[in-house]
Amino acid sequence: MQKRSAALPVLAIALASLLILTIVPSNATSLDTILSPELNEADVRYESLQILNIKYPSGSNIGSQLEGQNLVIEFTVDSSDPGIQMLMKDMNAYLLRERGSTVTVSDLVIHYKGVLVGLKDSAALTHKVGVEMTIAGYVIGDMSNGELGKLVDLNWRTFIMDQRVEVQTENWGPIDINRPSGFIYATIPLLMEALSYDGTLSLLNKPALDFSQFAIPVEEWKWQVDSNEQITVVTTQGGLGVDPKPTRYNVPFNDEQGKPHELSLTIPPPSGTIQILGFAEAFADGPSEGAIVYEYPTNPPTNPFALQLLVVMGGLMGAIAIVVLLKARR
Repeated sequence: MQKRSAALPVLAIALASLLILTIVPSNATSLDTILSPELNEADVRYESLQILNIKYPSGSNIGSQLEGQNLVIEFTVDSSDPGIQMLMKDMNAYLLRERGSTVTVSDLVIHYKGVLVGLKDSAALTHKVGVEMTIAGYVIGDMSNGELGKLVDLNWRTFIMDQRVEVQTENWGPIDINRPSGFIYATIPLLMEALSYDGTLSLLNKPALDFSQFAIPVEEWKWQVDSNEQITVVTTQGGLGVDPKPTRYNVPFNDEQGKPHELSLTIPPPSGTIQILGFAEAFADGPSEGAIVYEYPTNPPTNPFALQLLVVMGGLMGAIAIVVLLKARR
């Protein structure tokens, strides 16, 4: 009975490890928010997921450091941390400089979780960073004194922070939350030296705060208006230009003993949803992208295609009316 009870936890860890190594969530790089043109302030949630897989042969120095590992780091850090304060400042500068957006980030909370599991011939690091931030100033102004709706900025939706973002933790000391290498430095620092080869560092240091996948033009997102709820749902699901497959990077390398290894990084596809209170349509003018939001669904559309459609429909209705009149005279 003692042998059986001792084996159960080992079996459970092995099964969990296999799941982590083989299952990749289909939609884990996410964006979710609700925008109110009246409030001009909103909470935005992002989630980044990076999965590193390391394959190693028998007798590998790298494998000896990874086999049997089952490490978890999980914590939440807010804007009272100096590292998060600096991140907010950098984000606001980036949005203005790179995205041409006047939106400002006024509050920021990071939810961090890293899980490292090592087996006999492979290991997986699941690196997840959740971002909760408050933004303000996304309403640019009224279109024609408000008669044609409000113009809402959506340029802020995509950004990338590629610098170190070091925060203080109670149990692990300072950790760079923006790179998978930060987890390895905090848990097995000698492993980073063993993994430092041409090509591997670019994967180990790939920023988690990379939401450039949401740079898909807003006109290619899927726009759905719910007249009953008076809300417009804008989503990447079913939108044009959205690749539903995860992005994978593979780097084969030989260790100091010449033994073949492989490091791979998997990033799930984007899944973004922006809900806009009101009746909205996409707006694009060069690099500026956003939405025109109407209070009522009866406002005239500004989309050129929609205007052309109204002209065509008006012509058809006029032709039908003429035919009906001619028949009536006969």
